[in-house]
Amino acid sequence: REEGAKREKEFFSCFRLPPAQYSPLHCTSATGTMRGSGVCCVAAARRVLFAVFVCAMTTGSRGGLSDHEPKMEKEGLNDSRGIISRQIGDAGHVSTVLHLATEKWDKMDHSNFIAAVLRMANMHSKQSINKKLKKEVAAFIDKGFPMIEKFRPQHIADILWSCNSLGIQPKKNMVMALEEQALSRMGDFKAQDLAVYLWSLASLRVHPSKALQQGWYEEAMDKMDDFSGENLANTLWSMAMLDLPRDTNLFGMIGDQAVVRMDEFTPQQIDNVMWALASMKQKPDVEFLESLMGQVISKVDNFSPQNTANVFWGLATLGIHPERTVTVGPAMVQSLFEQAVLRMGDFQAQDVAVLGWALGTLNTYPSGELLHVLSQRAVQTYREMSGENVANLCWFVGNLRVTVQPEFFDAMCKQAVKMIDHMHPHNIANMWWAFGRSGYRPPNDFTAAASRHVMQGIDRYRPESMANVMSGMAAVEVNPGDKFLAVLTQAAIMRQHEFSRNNARDVLGFFEKMRISPHPELLDNLGKRI
Repeated sequence: REEGAKREKEFFSCFRLPPAQYSPLHCTSATGTMRGSGVCCVAAARRVLFAVFVCAMTTGSRGGLSDHEPKMEKEGLNDSRGIISRQIGDAGHVSTVLHLATEKWDKMDHSNFIAAVLRMANMHSKQSINKKLKKEVAAFIDKGFPMIEKFRPQHIADILWSCNSLGIQPKKNMVMALEEQALSRMGDFKAQDLAVYLWSLASLRVHPSKALQQGWYEEAMDKMDDFSGENLANTLWSMAMLDLPRDTNLFGMIGDQAVVRMDEFTPQQIDNVMWALASMKQKPDVEFLESLMGQVISKVDNFSPQNTANVFWGLATLGIHPERTVTVGPAMVQSLFEQAVLRMGDFQAQDVAVLGWALGTLNTYPSGELLHVLSQRAVQTYREMSGENVANLCWFVGNLRVTVQPEFFDAMCKQAVKMIDHMHPHNIANMWWAFGRSGYRPPNDFTAAASRHVMQGIDRYRPESMANVMSGMAAVEVNPGDKFLAVLTQAAIMRQHEFSRNNARDVLGFFEKMRISPHPELLDNLGKRI
């Protein structure tokens, strides 16, 4: 009581509130018949507020991306282990917790150990720790190995969550011991523990055994009604990261529960869900999409540039055309367009490229305003783009045949020349194809660099890529030179049976447009393909 009174006084010293002269239990005698008097309300409010504060500080939350603290054991709060837990909770730095826990090791039990590790993990998100201290923390975690057989399900999830938060990869023997303990206690796992456990394994890139997968699946299906929106989003993300087998029954239950819990999803969780489904090639049903897109519309004001780009990327990867799939699809697309225009100044190079590729893949035409700011942002950020980013943006413009400012292609070519050695053949082919569709004649330095890329890596160029390069050159009347033609002709003759009818037509069209006589054997063989 004395400690509580002291903390209460310290807590309220931060606020300009009247002193609590009377407790709520005595307000009637102190104020006559006015039970609801101002003094009573202030006193009661002070105690309620302080109680809420204490609860928030001691319980915290636990989730895939949230800080959390262990719940204090109900028994033994006044014994040595209870005192140690309180001291751990009062420590203000990772090093302080580590020193205290090391000093008190002989008096600690497994709950104290978990409390110490969690406390350090939560503080690490706000405090940087050096390599030496991280190594000492890792050694402390290893020291707790013998306690694993006493861990409850929450402890198992907590220790792995903490390792990930601290940037520490647990040793293989600890991971195996934790898995063995998890299997022995699987029936006691709550939905939250199941989700955090799987998320932690995925974040640490630790693949569960088949026995653990099966046990986890069975428990998850049995307790699916208790999964929150965050649990569902983290579970899908984890399954995609670990590339776990697709269980039809489990996915069906996750989808049904997600529809029920959809209003709990944050923009980042919607992003994670779309990424996970696309990565697993798991196409959701119409009811799920209708509900998800409705949440996008209602929460679009809080969507980051990456969230916006990734939602379109997920839809494009799954081949879902929102305007034609669900009734709220057009409204969702419009809302995301408007948000993208508002936040375009915050788009990173990767976000710009992903959004462009997705719109091109979906054949979804951006609004005039979005196209303008998107191409403008591409010019502003082109120096940060990869070769694939550059090629995808050019392909997006060429595929939709939209008009962009001349400096857009100039910037893309400049970056492509810089990144040419890291570009894949289909990137070069897509750029030439886009130039041909857009009527853009690239500068000489790009033509020289791209031609060199083709000649040096001709064995990696498929017939389709060869045809796209040549059709683009023909469209803008770029003659790459005799050496380039000789290399390409020889490769085409060797792989003539792999050319499709359209590919063959594009290659012969190049020679015709450039007024160059093709090799007789190539002319004869490709002519037969047509």
